[in-house]
Amino acid sequence: MIFTSIHFTLMRRLLNSMLLLVIALPVSAKSPEQAEATPPLATWKFEELTAGVCQGTGQLPLEGRYLDGLTATADPLAGRPSVIEFGPAASRARVEVSLGIESRDAFEKLIDGSFSWEAWIYDAAPGPDGRTNYSLFYYADQKRFVTNSTWLYRARQDGSYRFRMTDEAGNEAGVDIPPTDPTGIGDRQWHHYVIAVDRASPGGGQGSMRAYRDGELIAEQPLPNEMITIRHQGHIVLGNNHHANSPWQGAIDDVALFQTALNLRQVQQRYEDSKNPAITSTAERNAQREAFFEAKIRPLLIDKCTGCHTGDDFTESPLAFTSRKGLIRGAEFGPAIVPGKASESLLIQAVQWNHKALKMPPDEGDRLTRIEIEELRRWINDGAYWPPSDDVAEDETPHPTDVKEHVESDHWAFQPRTRPAPPEVPHPAWNQSDIDRFLYAKMLDKNIEPNDLADKRALIRRATFDLTGLNPTLEETEAFLQDPSEDAFTKVIDRLLASPRYGERWGRHWLDIARYADTQGDVGDFPIPTAYLYRDWVIDSLNADMPYDRFVQAQIAGDLMAHQAKNDQDARGMMVATGFVSLSRRFGNTKYEDKHLMIEDTIDTLGRSILGVTIRCARCHDHKFDPILQSDYFGLYGIFESTRYPTMGASNEKSPSFLSAAAPDPKLQEQLDDHYALIERYYYQINNHFRPWLKPTLQTYKTVSKQLKSTDLDKAKRRELEQRREACLAKYKGAFRELMLHGLGWIKKEKDRLASNPPTESIFGLTEDEPINSKLHLRGNPDNLGRVVPRRFPLILTDEETDSDSWQGSGRLHLARWLTTPDHPLTARVIVNRVWQHHFGRGLVATSSNFGVKGDQPSHPQLLDYLADVFVEEDGWSLKALHRRIMLSRAYRLSSRTTDLSLQNDADNIYLARFARRRLEAEAIRDSMLQISGNLDLNRPGPFPFPHWKGRSYSLNNPFRAEYDHNHRSIYLMTQRLFRQSFFALFDGPDRNQSTEKRTTSALPTQVLFLLNSPFVEKQSHAFADRILKNTKNDQEAIQFAYQRVYGRLPTMEEQQITTRQIDSLSAAILSSGEMKPEEVRPAVWKAVAKSLFASNEFLHVE
Repeated sequence: MIFTSIHFTLMRRLLNSMLLLVIALPVSAKSPEQAEATPPLATWKFEELTAGVCQGTGQLPLEGRYLDGLTATADPLAGRPSVIEFGPAASRARVEVSLGIESRDAFEKLIDGSFSWEAWIYDAAPGPDGRTNYSLFYYADQKRFVTNSTWLYRARQDGSYRFRMTDEAGNEAGVDIPPTDPTGIGDRQWHHYVIAVDRASPGGGQGSMRAYRDGELIAEQPLPNEMITIRHQGHIVLGNNHHANSPWQGAIDDVALFQTALNLRQVQQRYEDSKNPAITSTAERNAQREAFFEAKIRPLLIDKCTGCHTGDDFTESPLAFTSRKGLIRGAEFGPAIVPGKASESLLIQAVQWNHKALKMPPDEGDRLTRIEIEELRRWINDGAYWPPSDDVAEDETPHPTDVKEHVESDHWAFQPRTRPAPPEVPHPAWNQSDIDRFLYAKMLDKNIEPNDLADKRALIRRATFDLTGLNPTLEETEAFLQDPSEDAFTKVIDRLLASPRYGERWGRHWLDIARYADTQGDVGDFPIPTAYLYRDWVIDSLNADMPYDRFVQAQIAGDLMAHQAKNDQDARGMMVATGFVSLSRRFGNTKYEDKHLMIEDTIDTLGRSILGVTIRCARCHDHKFDPILQSDYFGLYGIFESTRYPTMGASNEKSPSFLSAAAPDPKLQEQLDDHYALIERYYYQINNHFRPWLKPTLQTYKTVSKQLKSTDLDKAKRRELEQRREACLAKYKGAFRELMLHGLGWIKKEKDRLASNPPTESIFGLTEDEPINSKLHLRGNPDNLGRVVPRRFPLILTDEETDSDSWQGSGRLHLARWLTTPDHPLTARVIVNRVWQHHFGRGLVATSSNFGVKGDQPSHPQLLDYLADVFVEEDGWSLKALHRRIMLSRAYRLSSRTTDLSLQNDADNIYLARFARRRLEAEAIRDSMLQISGNLDLNRPGPFPFPHWKGRSYSLNNPFRAEYDHNHRSIYLMTQRLFRQSFFALFDGPDRNQSTEKRTTSALPTQVLFLLNSPFVEKQSHAFADRILKNTKNDQEAIQFAYQRVYGRLPTMEEQQITTRQIDSLSAAILSSGEMKPEEVRPAVWKAVAKSLFASNEFLHVE
């Protein structure tokens, strides 16, 4: 991470220091006055490195080994003549000192007394992530660690430095040094550190540990008097831990050990004496750097790089190798160089061919030699000097925030809607509706002759399945057949639109594009107990014919609209509606580590389902085909990054977070947040109570608490013990306070009590977070950030740049309103096209979720614009009015008859001269079987019987998996993201992990086997057979009864005869086999007949 030069020099110094520490001779503790004139017992300057050996100076010549790629350099850095560096390029790099008998004895006696450890440290570690500790020094008992060990590390919790000693008995002492940056990120500056362990306090009182930084006392902690010895056979390790799995990221220089605990005045003197090592003058140094650049670097860049990388418009890459500024600015992968940090520089990764995407030069024969790479590394580590006479001014930031962007497109979808006049056509029957005029004009243009109208039986079955997903009942069919009025079909449509079954049918279509599921989709696929509320809200909203603009607004920003709701029920519905966003798929093992993927799923779903555009394709770069910029993507990204997504937990974090209160009340939301934060705190203690690093603190607390129970303590001793107890309780920022005060059993019971008693009803909905503008993720990598992009909408769809600075909150409400402006070029077109697709089997734009350049052109562009405009301007965004317009057209009522000529002229039925015959979806197949068998329960079920989250844990190796079967409609079946419901898996159910624009239709042998052998079909066939036999007297009546229920018609004479023969044949075969009693034969035969009817093409298809 830092420069290689740091790597070596520093490593040598640090190692020498540690080695000296190991070999120090036993000494008695000294007072500060005595120690003042005491020179270091050992020092390491990291200046004389040979053959991988790190040599120290002091009383004994100890040697260490450089391991796993650690090498040395003499190049100066920031005025320090020689250092060693640790970073990601050599994550296991370390110095390891093996101790002999004499040196181990000396080191152990040293740490039994008073001593000091000194070093200059350059911290280049990233911010704390809660997972990775960074190690500087370890003398660890490999079998008992953390007991019987001493070590210095950078803490994963907050980026502080922590020095620890734990003796053979488990007594612990330590001191923490807070980070220089409140965020815990390394500040990339050199600092002087001293740790002083003082066992000889004046007057024989309690000892102490003191930590100093840059000549100032930073922290001090008491040293327990009961601390005893540390004895084991381990090594001294620098730059990593004893397992080589906790790599330091930074550099170390000038390490020293003292046989005494330095006092403040001595530390200050050491700091002043060592902070300015001798270096050459600036002029001399720059002359040397320029000579090196002209001799080694410029010729290399000209020969290998500038042929393709001048930064000009006509070159292959925007990256410019013609100036230092150009290299620092970089291109799409970020800065090419980081001056002073070769190991962080993309240029070094590229020329080493270590980068996943960059290998430069790209041809094997042109690769740089090892010497050339080392010269580049040396140049970058030395600050990437470039002669000022030919470099460009560097006063501009690499990632400007004031970029002005503009896009244009002549693609049809991004143009404003029009209101074309319906053409006049010569055919009276096709001149009755505007839709028919547009369609027939196109048929005439293509010289295609349309079919005649379908018969009334086919029409009512078609319409009933289209609007409700069920068969028409015999009574409904007969009523339609007997109605001679001209508006008979209009009455059928109005009845079906008023049915509660309509919302269930069309709710399923919406849930397809909303990628609805009842589980999260992370590695454990955690169930979401209240996800069903969003499903039910969609059904109810469609049944109520909620205007589509409000339907969309509620799903994007319902929590922000709920405050203006007319009543509590409507407000609750608005909160639930945000499930469209909150049910975005989760990823990984932790709650929010991969939030960028969660937001990507949100943006992709919003783009495809509402806008019909693949915005996701602009995550890593500008869209390759459509006029959508990467900054457009991150303009939307900022809106959702400013939003709190709920979670039911993750495999590494098992409790819920950020669930939404069902009522839009800030006080209730605050109570809910506090409630689950406390549960999460308890879970953290439960999950970490056994950690080795915690055991010393728990043991100390236990010991001190026991001592405090004694009645023989004087005031001073009691006060000392109470301070030590409070120190234990406050350790790790007080994260284990309840564990020490009450014990593990109490925490578990309290956690379960809280989990069972939330303060208010919660739902899986959205809430607002702090509004922020996001940075570009260069190449889509969230760890490689570019410039800040203001929250906004795609530029191609807006007249001017959005003024998001004036927004209140995240901007979701502004987004919701912008999506549904009456003149929006996409929103109305997309939903009109979807409704058309579900009625005709194909949209006017066949790619209904992609209106972009790579999508299909509209077959009837004028009709699409006409319908979209009428939908908004005349029908007030009413979906039911749109259904009525489409279904009352002559085109919808055509027969599905095909001829060789019609297939030759229009095989895909693009011009709708016939109705397209199509197979029922999985839900309609299942629901119809239940309906016909008499088993369908039309009541809405409640929540699923998920196990309570407090008692279950799900992970990659133990994910949640279940199926809850019932006889309700299929929309109410539980849907998992990671595991498909078995029936839907066979019959082409929707993708649960991304928006499904259209169901596929497959014909597989397994489908036939299911229809003939599955327990579900067996059960429905048995029930249908019972129903047939109860309602008929003989087989002739039974055949007619069955055909009317399954097909909506009587059997033909031929069908009656064939079915009769098959019944007789099967009955005779069963009787002759002797496998059944005579009274059992007829029910068994009719179960087989029912099963064959369920497996027939006529049942499975709509004409």
